[in-house]
Amino acid sequence: MNRLVILILLSLSIIRVSGQSFESFMDKVRLSHPDIIAAKQLLTSDEAVSLTDITPDDPRISVGYFPGNEPAPGDKITWGISQSFDFPGKYARIKSLKQSNLEMARMEYSLTYIYIMSEARLSAIEYLSLLETKEILQGRLETMNRLENAYSILLENGEATLIEYNKIRIKQVELISEVTSTGNKLDILRARLDFMSGNNSKELLKSTYPDIIEPEMAGYMDMLKSSHPAFLLPVLRTRSADNKIRVSKSDNLPSFDIAYSSEIVVDQRFTGPSIGLSVPLWKNKGKVKKSIADSDYQVKRAESDLLLQESVFSGYYRSYLSNKENLAIVNDALRTSNNSKLIDKTLDKGEISLTEYLIELSAIYELVDIQLLLKKEKYILLSRLNELDFIIN
Repeated sequence: MNRLVILILLSLSIIRVSGQSFESFMDKVRLSHPDIIAAKQLLTSDEAVSLTDITPDDPRISVGYFPGNEPAPGDKITWGISQSFDFPGKYARIKSLKQSNLEMARMEYSLTYIYIMSEARLSAIEYLSLLETKEILQGRLETMNRLENAYSILLENGEATLIEYNKIRIKQVELISEVTSTGNKLDILRARLDFMSGNNSKELLKSTYPDIIEPEMAGYMDMLKSSHPAFLLPVLRTRSADNKIRVSKSDNLPSFDIAYSSEIVVDQRFTGPSIGLSVPLWKNKGKVKKSIADSDYQVKRAESDLLLQESVFSGYYRSYLSNKENLAIVNDALRTSNNSKLIDKTLDKGEISLTEYLIELSAIYELVDIQLLLKKEKYILLSRLNELDFIIN
């Protein structure tokens, strides 16, 4: 009987087969994510807009015919061509503004791309963690099933009590509930991953956690400030706001009209050039003041955003170091408890009761659960620290 019980001891760690398919999944996301496709279309639109309004308006051609009434000597015919343009320096300022807006649009696309790819990697990590959790729970359930079968026989033979059997059944039901709940979470997350990757979440079934390096804190923040769009975009916003001030100031400069026209009445022709000048008086009132206020806002916002981003990434790094320390402690505890205490104190020799065995097993389960959580957090934090993996060159 005791030999039969020994056979049901839990295998506490399950190693997944590595299919090295994580990057394959991320490639599918890169090509198929609807939000990335939409962001590319928006960038194409912004690139087209950057080529507009940087030159004078097109020439205007006009033709007129005016039938004469008595006693007019005849009909009147007119034609003319005209060209209007703003003060010459304005176009250079508009072009500079369009260029800074285009740089900002490209940086916004890069930031959107990084966030989308990072979100996909985080979701995939969560999915792999749930797969691992479900496998471990299924292993525990199989152990409880074998234990339940063994004790049902012992109960029939009068070698076990109903209380002992019911304890196993309660644990069995708890594990069934956990397996079902984890399976439901996997189904929900799988649908989300399919949306991101064009129905390619199956790639992750063959995968292990991604290979993500641990960054060195020395120089890490400087690298982020010089490369990460979240740090570069606020600076571009202030530059664009400064260009808007220059454009709004040029709106107060005069604009010109040059024309060449003709009027023909019977055998009389009047042909010649004309020039016009338009001086803004009240049309652009308040524009410069608004642009200056917008620029001041962007400067303050940039200072706040940069401090916030620095705080966020510093927090990620501190959390990662804490996680690394805690994970090492848990791994060490599992190595000692799983390989000696649990095996040495087996029911085979009758050294412990079933109740003590289940308590011991629950303690190991709890350690394994903590290990799984810390392992997932490790890869989540590494993923956040390595968002530059998705930088667009």
